[in-house]
Amino acid sequence: MLFLDALLRFSAIALMALFVVFAVRDAWSVRAARWGVFMCISLAAMLATTTPPEFALPNWAYVPLRLIDMINIVLVWIFGRALFDDDFRAGWLEWGALALYAISTLPMRLKDFGLHDERLFWLDVFQDTVSFAMFANLVYIALRGRADDLVEPRRRARLIFALLMALGAVVSIVAENLFSANHEPLVSMARSVIILAIACWGLIWLMRLHPEILRFEPVPVTAPAPAAGIDPRDGPVHGRLVEIMESGAYAEPGLTIGELANRLAVPEHQLRALINGGLGFRNFSAFLNSYRIEAAKTALADPERARTPVLTIAMDTGFGSLAPFNRAFKASEGMTPSQFRKTAIENPIDPEKD
Repeated sequence: MLFLDALLRFSAIALMALFVVFAVRDAWSVRAARWGVFMCISLAAMLATTTPPEFALPNWAYVPLRLIDMINIVLVWIFGRALFDDDFRAGWLEWGALALYAISTLPMRLKDFGLHDERLFWLDVFQDTVSFAMFANLVYIALRGRADDLVEPRRRARLIFALLMALGAVVSIVAENLFSANHEPLVSMARSVIILAIACWGLIWLMRLHPEILRFEPVPVTAPAPAAGIDPRDGPVHGRLVEIMESGAYAEPGLTIGELANRLAVPEHQLRALINGGLGFRNFSAFLNSYRIEAAKTALADPERARTPVLTIAMDTGFGSLAPFNRAFKASEGMTPSQFRKTAIENPIDPEKD
């Protein structure tokens, strides 16, 4: 049992260390990779500090690593959101969750260090509740965005990720609370198995070995990939797609890519490939919003509609409420709809000068 625990635990730590090295070297500019680095460091610290007594670390290493692993659940949550949301930005919610979770974990760590004896039951309940909510939120995000996702490898990965998060919740919360007292070695091993599975999946998914490297030769430089464009074979479908969208289909509430594919009489996977590879959109909502924003800009710039509420224009162009319209519009145009309207009406574009 001890040997198996060590094999699983230290294999997981080694794989996460590899991920950190490759992510820092090759993908530090990618937001999800940066959060992945922080997550792996925190999870590795947790595995290193929850070993059987035979592998216990000296105090000078145990204390800082135990502090580093305080926020591992929150980092898993943030990493998952950054992985599946192209527009993710850490804001007050994420930073607040990190701070709150760290503060609530501190008394437990002080108890581990022998500096505090009292066990605060309500803190355990609070942490379990927050942890379960974060795991559930990740499962929801992974599954909810699957139909909208046009990046096929990421779309397939959502199911695996959701399953691993569900297993992680069971092991981290349910098993630890129900069985940890009498079966701590088994619970600890189960935790190592889940993390090792995630680490293996991540590395296999991310890594690719070029045979030339084994011969100490440079990887051949291929011609630059062509810019996203329409495959000539998809020309007729693209023409019908543009016609349907410009006729106002983008404004229909609840329009799905499956329904649009049915109207075009093409397989859904073909339409996904066209919108993603041919038009360059990573999710269906972004594709719809490109039409919706253009229609909204036209309406906002129309002096005759200057008194039409922004909410009305948002609803007319297919947005369900004002908040997502404002976010999408500002992300596209760099200003709010109201600011755009003010600028467009005060400085109308002369068609003859355009």
